[in-house]
Amino acid sequence: MTLGINPYRFHDYRSYLKAVYELRKQKNQAYSLRAFARDIAFHPSRISVIFRRQSHLSLEKLEAILSALSVPHQDQQYLLLLHRRDHCIDSEEQRNLHQKLHRLRQTFRFQRFDQSLLEKLDWRHFTCLAHYNPSDNEDQIRAQLAVILQMSQADIKKILSDLKGAGLMPSKDKSPYLTGYHTSSTQRSATIRSFHQRLIDRGLQAIADLPIDQRYVRSLIVSLQPRQYSALVEMIDNFLQACCDKLDIQPTSNGACFGISIQMFPLVQSKQPLRNQRTDAAPDSA
Repeated sequence: MTLGINPYRFHDYRSYLKAVYELRKQKNQAYSLRAFARDIAFHPSRISVIFRRQSHLSLEKLEAILSALSVPHQDQQYLLLLHRRDHCIDSEEQRNLHQKLHRLRQTFRFQRFDQSLLEKLDWRHFTCLAHYNPSDNEDQIRAQLAVILQMSQADIKKILSDLKGAGLMPSKDKSPYLTGYHTSSTQRSATIRSFHQRLIDRGLQAIADLPIDQRYVRSLIVSLQPRQYSALVEMIDNFLQACCDKLDIQPTSNGACFGISIQMFPLVQSKQPLRNQRTDAAPDSA
């Protein structure tokens, strides 16, 4: 990721280029379309047409522009795949490109946390991140968060200090294109399990505090063979990502903060280990 923008939330390379320009404009109000065209060696009259998605770039020109913007190679490959998908006429190849793009979004769209950070972060920190608006002044931010979390401003100040120390505090120089936060399913340390346990405890408390008609709890008790377990894990991962893609979920200071958590756990001791073929995909046990 570069430029404070996550390219993996975009489904069109032209929207990404427009976001890059808007971020530069936000940092420097004197920055113009002509200046952006100069920076990417492109004709100024065509920039707005590209931004409105009324015209396409050639693959070679897009690659040159991404290089001029110093977009990392990995991110470039994703944006170039978007271009190839848009110009592909073979249905089988288009389906393969779509699957590649989906896998890349699954891997990189959400911000990962360093495992060590989870020892002191809990649901309050993430709620603050979801509601934090760097355009407001610090006193106003603390006052708003104190109301939302029903905590003192001194406690809010401590939470913001934790986030700043962890390098997670958004700033005016960063564009809010990260769509969420997650822990890797391949990490199974005591810290990860403890963090998930705290989220589950908070979820139980939140559900108990809600009026019955506002609760949403869905559970299923099934018998699974090891191969079915592995397949179900993969289907759940794909489903959650597809939901975020469909709804274009992204942080907002105006919306409520929800935790979406899916747990699979044995109700009785199984004679067969569930983690077999796809141990990298199995979720952490809480």
